[in-house]
Amino acid sequence: MQQATIVDYRFDVLFGCPNCDYVFHYCSDIVPTEISTYHVCEKCDVALMVKPVVGKASFRKATKFKDKKVKNSITSMAKKAIKKYGFSSEEIDVAMSNVDAASMDLEDLIKKTLAMLGQKD
Repeated sequence: MQQATIVDYRFDVLFGCPNCDYVFHYCSDIVPTEISTYHVCEKCDVALMVKPVVGKASFRKATKFKDKKVKNSITSMAKKAIKKYGFSSEEIDVAMSNVDAASMDLEDLIKKTLAMLGQKD
């Protein structure tokens, strides 16, 4: 599976006036990032200083589940989801025995098991 790359990001920052609790926001185009700026509250006409905002994005590395308890809970969640499609527990168990569930996340386990169930028809 290929990894997606970030092309662009956008965020809104909400600020509030400490005098009257009026809320205003800056979208990613006008958020101050280097120097402070001033904003006049539209409700009480007080000058407010808006300090620069710096956003950081970090990514966590995906990990495989190694704990047996977690694997069993993923298998049981997958079985419950597949049962909603009308398959019996026995059919699901037979199909899952042909799938390497230890190295998959929940979504892949459901997809592979449904594929195995579809092959039998």
